[in-house]
Amino acid sequence: MKKIIKYTIFLLFLLICILLSFYYINKNNEQVSNTIKKILPSDLKIYVRQIINTLNITELKKNNDFLSTRVAFLQNKIIELSQQKKIVNNEIFPQTQFLELEYHEVSLDNFILNNIDIKNKLKSYETKRDGNNVYSFYLESLDDKIIILDSYGNSYYSNFDHPNEFNYIENNLPDQIHVTDTLIINDNLFIAFSKKDEHCDNFEIYYSVLKYNRLEFKKLLDFFNPNSKLTCGMPHGGRMEYDINNNDLYFSHSEISDNFNQNKNDYTYKYAKITKINLDTKNVETISTGHRNPQGLLITSQNYILSTEHGPRGGDEINNIVINKNYGWPIASYGEPYGEGYKESEEYTFKKNHNENSYIEPIFAFVPSIGISQIIELNNDFSKKWRNNFILSSLRSQSLYRIKFDKKFNKILYYEKINIGKRIRDLNYNVKNKTILLALEKENGFIGFIKNKNN
Repeated sequence: MKKIIKYTIFLLFLLICILLSFYYINKNNEQVSNTIKKILPSDLKIYVRQIINTLNITELKKNNDFLSTRVAFLQNKIIELSQQKKIVNNEIFPQTQFLELEYHEVSLDNFILNNIDIKNKLKSYETKRDGNNVYSFYLESLDDKIIILDSYGNSYYSNFDHPNEFNYIENNLPDQIHVTDTLIINDNLFIAFSKKDEHCDNFEIYYSVLKYNRLEFKKLLDFFNPNSKLTCGMPHGGRMEYDINNNDLYFSHSEISDNFNQNKNDYTYKYAKITKINLDTKNVETISTGHRNPQGLLITSQNYILSTEHGPRGGDEINNIVINKNYGWPIASYGEPYGEGYKESEEYTFKKNHNENSYIEPIFAFVPSIGISQIIELNNDFSKKWRNNFILSSLRSQSLYRIKFDKKFNKILYYEKINIGKRIRDLNYNVKNKTILLALEKENGFIGFIKNKNN
């Protein structure tokens, strides 16, 4: 009996497929299509139409994502080839609207491949972006020294007069870590990282007196939480900034919430907050909440706190941080989840107005996302034409953004996009050499050097 039922269902399904195929082939034949319409039950027609529409939308999403990736790849390939051919115009770096710059890169390739410790870690923890391996690292500079710490905890340095000659610095950092930032405060090197263990959320900050033969790190603090429900993966946040006036260290780090609102009472949304610790008293204080994934942190010369953070699909933000305020995630965002929001009939997942929902609006949101990363305040000695300017870096768009804010950092007056052609993880300004340093993610890494041609 069961076999008969199975065969009957199969034959009915086959008949429906044949009729539908015949219908679509003969759409222009009104008599044939009307006959088929009458044969098929109306409920079945609606169901089949919904399946076909869903398949079409899914295919369109895939095509759209694929084309977006290819467009970004081709744009960056054009920049790369143009640099090689020394073609310079309004679209290609180093020419900008009002200032001519000198730019060159130093490859880390030889040093990485000749260092067995780094090479082995690269094999064990390969990171891929857009299908390619990338080497992530962070930059600091002091006088004529360039200090590098990669995401695995390896440390080394070079000199400005010989930037392609690197020297390894031994250190006592633990294994299985993911470095998220570095910072020099006075004569100390601070490093923020998360541990790659079963918890994956125990954010820690270490510090060491800066010496070029060996770094002896000590623990400043950690946020280990054995009851956390966060799963393993890339840490959110982890940037640091120093308030010289109060001897406070600001940093961003991951958090979770038990009660978001509506149907978001789960742990699929990780959020971050910005916290500070006083380096004298070791008192810890929460500054702001409701951040998604802060990638840059800066205290300006006017004592404003700026944070840059990744949105979901769209909605990368620049925020002016106000104490004890909430910036909306995961309720408000100008982005949307990946793979959603393509239908006109679909409602937005996230609220599109922060202020109306009692959250702080960003200074600016990038739609589509640029893969926002670090932000620095440019010294006025770099160029009189770029006075009171800020430099923002990006991963996805592989560009710099020269930004001018209004006096109270409520809005961006203008920005200029400067194409680089490689993912930019970190930025640093070296005062002595009047040079902007870029940590570039491609293959085994590059350091970019930008100078004003007239300096």
